[in-house]
Amino acid sequence: MPWYSFISKALKLYIYSLQYNLFHALFVLYMNFLKEKKDHVL
Repeated sequence: MPWYSFISKALKLYIYSLQYNLFHALFVLYMNFLKEKKDHVL
Protein backbone atom coordinates (compact mmCIF):
# COMPACT_ATOMS: atom_id res chain seq x y z
CA MET A 1 0.00 0.00 0.00
CA PRO A 2 1.42 3.40 -0.96
CA TRP A 3 2.17 5.76 1.89
CA TYR A 4 -0.11 8.53 0.56
CA SER A 5 -3.04 6.12 0.48
CA PHE A 6 -2.41 5.28 4.12
CA ILE A 7 -2.19 8.99 5.04
CA SER A 8 -5.45 9.84 3.27
CA LYS A 9 -7.20 6.97 5.08
CA ALA A 10 -5.80 8.16 8.42
CA LEU A 11 -6.96 11.72 7.68
CA LYS A 12 -10.47 10.54 6.82
CA LEU A 13 -10.63 8.52 10.04
CA TYR A 14 -9.32 11.50 12.04
CA ILE A 15 -11.88 13.90 10.54
CA TYR A 16 -14.66 11.37 11.10
CA SER A 17 -13.72 10.98 14.77
CA LEU A 18 -13.57 14.78 15.18
CA GLN A 19 -17.09 15.09 13.75
CA TYR A 20 -18.33 12.28 15.99
CA ASN A 21 -16.82 13.89 19.09
CA LEU A 22 -18.35 17.26 18.13
CA PHE A 23 -21.83 15.81 17.63
CA HIS A 24 -21.54 13.81 20.85
CA ALA A 25 -20.54 16.92 22.82
CA LEU A 26 -23.41 18.93 21.32
CA PHE A 27 -25.84 16.13 22.13
CA VAL A 28 -24.69 15.98 25.77
CA LEU A 29 -25.00 19.78 26.08
CA TYR A 30 -28.48 19.64 24.56
CA MET A 31 -29.61 16.89 26.93
CA ASN A 32 -28.28 18.85 29.93
CA PHE A 33 -30.11 21.94 28.67
CA LEU A 34 -33.40 20.02 28.40
CA LYS A 35 -32.93 18.52 31.86
CA GLU A 36 -32.33 21.94 33.43
CA LYS A 37 -35.34 23.36 31.62
CA LYS A 38 -37.52 20.53 32.91
CA ASP A 39 -36.23 21.05 36.46
CA HIS A 40 -37.09 24.75 36.26
CA VAL A 41 -40.61 23.98 35.03
CA LEU A 42 -41.19 21.47 37.82
